[in-house]
Amino acid sequence: EKAFSTLVARHVDFVYAAAFRRVHDQHLAEEITQNVFIILARKASQFDGRTVLTAWLYRTARYAASDALKSEYRRRLRERHAMALQSAGPDSGGTLEHVAPRLDDLLGRLSENDRTVVLLRFFEKKSLREVGKALGIEEEAARKRVARAVAKLRSLLDGRDLTLTAAALATLLASQLTHAAPAGLAVRATTTALAEAAGLGTSILAVVKTAIQSMLWSKTKSILGAGAALAAWAILLFVPGHRHGLPQSADVAAR
Repeated sequence: EKAFSTLVARHVDFVYAAAFRRVHDQHLAEEITQNVFIILARKASQFDGRTVLTAWLYRTARYAASDALKSEYRRRLRERHAMALQSAGPDSGGTLEHVAPRLDDLLGRLSENDRTVVLLRFFEKKSLREVGKALGIEEEAARKRVARAVAKLRSLLDGRDLTLTAAALATLLASQLTHAAPAGLAVRATTTALAEAAGLGTSILAVVKTAIQSMLWSKTKSILGAGAALAAWAILLFVPGHRHGLPQSADVAAR
């Protein structure tokens, strides 16, 4: 319990910030933060040594926030964002203020590996040596991986935002990936999560169930995609007229 409390205190600001950026509502972000740590308490025993907790928390916060938003709230949020863009004017593109609201959408479009590198470097503020150690690579390889991930993130910006340099984008990441959570949230999240995990809570919240289901479905889609690819190769190998049409190198690689 003490270890879990320490872990929650260490990461609560990060999880709260990820939720708040998504929903723009303090009370809803607090609820989502508590739900994320409930899920953590329930699933932590399934983690292996390869799990990067920061990346897992970020992904779970996104699932929980998406499932917590109601359709009407999403509609009003889009309208508010559209009005903000209109009032910003055509000359404000490329600024940190313009890119910041879209930060999570951009991070969500990165690969899992690139996103993990960004979170280790700019949320946990690890040195390049520490990033390398966490990923099992050398410091120089970590430096290149971080630079490549930031470059990929910058490549996702639209035309007028490309004036934002890689250095400015790194500054944005360092300043936006954490946000002070309300006082007492870490304690509430710890108590609620441990009670739910121990079966002492009244019931697991519906949004927690939905978030877990969404995470499982995401993994299932990946498995189904891999299965479809294997099935396609099987057809090429064993259906008459297909196997012999393969180039020799492809035939050897398939075997």
